[in-house]
Amino acid sequence: MLRIGRRIAAVTAGQHEGLPGGYLERTARKRLGYVVEPARIVSWDHGKLLPQPGG
Repeated sequence: MLRIGRRIAAVTAGQHEGLPGGYLERTARKRLGYVVEPARIVSWDHGKLLPQPGG
């Protein structure tokens, strides 16, 4: 869980070294993490959700 927390912190806080000392280590013990590997990827045209001109 600590490894996942460091990756998330690097994206959201800029880098995990900027967090208060021991924060990730303390919170990692209370959390669960799931690694999800997609079986397939489906694309969607969000333009179809917009109202059609004149309609």
